[in-house]
Amino acid sequence: MEIKELKTQQDLENSLTQVLNELKKTILNDLDFKQAKLLTYWLNDWNEKFLKNEKQFDPKKLIKYRRGNIVSVHLGYNIGSEQGGLHYGLVIDNNNEKSSKVITIIPLRSLKDNEKPEDIDDRFELYLGDAILTDKIKFLENQIAYLDEQIKQSTIKDKSHILCSRKRDRYMKELNNLKKGSGAIVSQIRTISKMRIYEPIKAYHSLSNFILSTDKLNEIDNMIKKLFLGKTIDT
Repeated sequence: MEIKELKTQQDLENSLTQVLNELKKTILNDLDFKQAKLLTYWLNDWNEKFLKNEKQFDPKKLIKYRRGNIVSVHLGYNIGSEQGGLHYGLVIDNNNEKSSKVITIIPLRSLKDNEKPEDIDDRFELYLGDAILTDKIKFLENQIAYLDEQIKQSTIKDKSHILCSRKRDRYMKELNNLKKGSGAIVSQIRTISKMRIYEPIKAYHSLSNFILSTDKLNEIDNMIKKLFLGKTIDT
């Protein structure tokens, strides 16, 4: 649909209603169930976690992020092959001030089942290694052990049993992914709002002390230069 020039509040309200109705039709009629579900989750998060909190967001309440840190971020619902959803990202800013509302990251991904490091397309991605986030892995293992005890002490019909089982499944899925090899999708480098960061935001969070090795960061610098500047640096 084409939106006419919006001159009044009533024009805005009428057009917004039409746009939202068209969006609903597209989601229900043109997307498969998984896509529709993910987009619906994202629209709710976009409204509840981002739009409603944007004015009062204060980046100085977060930790200071350093080059080589890894953060868990919500990249949203995107188009085509753009990375989206909850992702780990590698911080590459040389000096990101606490007062800055944005940060530059490279999205990371776990290797797929049966995918080997040599299968990665090294024109666009860099293999970082196996199980690199050791603190996060240890945290998840401890959480799973705790949930196992909670599940044992409850019955299947208990609400707590169901909630603990679901949380355990989520943690186990994340743990299995973290134990696989990790790749940095250098071709999809992007600057994002710090509002998108889920973890770490406090110094005690499990990801807060991780710094990628200097050798790997230099390899990433070289790939960035090859992809976007046509040059390399000496390592």
